[in-house]
Amino acid sequence: MIACCYICGCSRAVCVCFCVCVCVFAQVIISWLACAAFAFIALPTLVHYTGWWGLVKYWLMPWLGYHFWMSTFTVIHHTAPHIPFKPAGEWNAAKAQLSGTVHCEFPGW
Repeated sequence: MIACCYICGCSRAVCVCFCVCVCVFAQVIISWLACAAFAFIALPTLVHYTGWWGLVKYWLMPWLGYHFWMSTFTVIHHTAPHIPFKPAGEWNAAKAQLSGTVHCEFPGW
């Protein structure tokens, strides 16, 4: 029998939904704990050793730069004038992936 859960390895067919829900809940809790650990341990440590300006230089600016970069290129790749937009009834996943793929030429700085 194939395991229904890649966290606990459970293969009981009776508790598939419960097992998946528990495992997803466990993943959410682990993610929250990791975020909390970073927020309550790493950021105060960074402020302690580098000051508030260090928080700006080593966390805030890289975070803003990354999100600007990802947002900009997501918009560029999804708003090209030659990409066809179809109504829900005409949309096809395979055609959308083939005709909606965009190659962008970026400057070689």
